[in-house]
Amino acid sequence: MADEQKNTEQTFEVCRSYTFARRYPKLIGRIRSGIGNDRGWTIPGGPYSPLQIGTFVVTFVVLVWTRAIWAHFGPVNIALYIGIPIGLAFVVRHLQIENRPPYRYVIGLAKYLTFTNRGIRNGRRVQEPKPHTVRMRTLVRVEHPDLYAAALDSREA
Repeated sequence: MADEQKNTEQTFEVCRSYTFARRYPKLIGRIRSGIGNDRGWTIPGGPYSPLQIGTFVVTFVVLVWTRAIWAHFGPVNIALYIGIPIGLAFVVRHLQIENRPPYRYVIGLAKYLTFTNRGIRNGRRVQEPKPHTVRMRTLVRVEHPDLYAAALDSREA
């Protein structure tokens, strides 16, 4: 009886997909000194994607270049110099548009806006012919008009 139950039981395989983990293939989490067998030190709050580090650096540089416009708060300026880039870096970490990272979304949007929807054939863009008016006359010669006339008369009847 126990053997019959074992035979009727279904077996399942567990399958996992790791494609979502491969969308950020490069993460920066440790800084090594490169001396000997050094394990380095872990970056606080990491690991970071290159997009996060780029967001931090670009935001910091923009804040430094535009400080004459906004930097009138005294000691609060230092908190703004550090807080805004860190805040934007962490927002970019969790930001997903159409289940894609923001830079891939911007690339796709730019391609959509700049390329025409004509397609590619043999590696070259397909060009639609310009519209033009067609005037033509057709001459049809019939060898035995009597046969066709009889066929048309029988259809009409």
